[in-house]
Amino acid sequence: MMNDQERIRAERKKLKNEYGQLFDVISEILFRYDPIRINFDFNTDEYEPEVGTILPGLKDCNSVIDVQKMIHQEFVKWFSIQDAGEENDYKAIAGEVWEVWRDHKYPWIKAEVTFLSTSEGGRKYLLDLGDCSYYRPHIVVGDSSQREPILKEGRIIDEEYLGVQFRSCFLTIAPGESVIIKLELMYYLTVDYGKLIPDEEFTIRDGPKIIGYGRVLEIGKF
Repeated sequence: MMNDQERIRAERKKLKNEYGQLFDVISEILFRYDPIRINFDFNTDEYEPEVGTILPGLKDCNSVIDVQKMIHQEFVKWFSIQDAGEENDYKAIAGEVWEVWRDHKYPWIKAEVTFLSTSEGGRKYLLDLGDCSYYRPHIVVGDSSQREPILKEGRIIDEEYLGVQFRSCFLTIAPGESVIIKLELMYYLTVDYGKLIPDEEFTIRDGPKIIGYGRVLEIGKF
């Protein structure tokens, strides 16, 4: 029968096997930001117990704001409300943890994207990616200067639509603005995203409407 220390080590080993390098990456993030002020340079595994409860909680998070709230709650449980501090103190930590979690969960591309201004036929409103974690337009690989869909028989769209999800983050994008952001390839199990290679251009679609354009800068795991 295992004692408490042996059980804890066994559970930690199981988590490391399940999540691989992600366990160590999140441990490094917590140690670097050191919210409880226990970083003495040599004790780099100090936050591993907290990582052990944060990792399972990430599965229920749908945005970086959810991650911020969940991590703060875990530190309150592990320490105290006084030692853990304010939820807002975890904003930077949550941003990095959310980023590596999504990189772990989905294939992605990093792209420079530009939304057309409203007068050019683009969106009418700000896109708030802090609250809107499910902005899922389509993109079409091809000339980024294209402004009308390609139709056959005058009414049927004759282009390959690829579903993507804009990575949720502390960012708002106005019509007419350009940003560099990660797009998650949500349907990679059934859709071929092989055309999305560095420097490839694309347009962003809202139904048949072209509302923006972009260029692939980097590809993540496929």
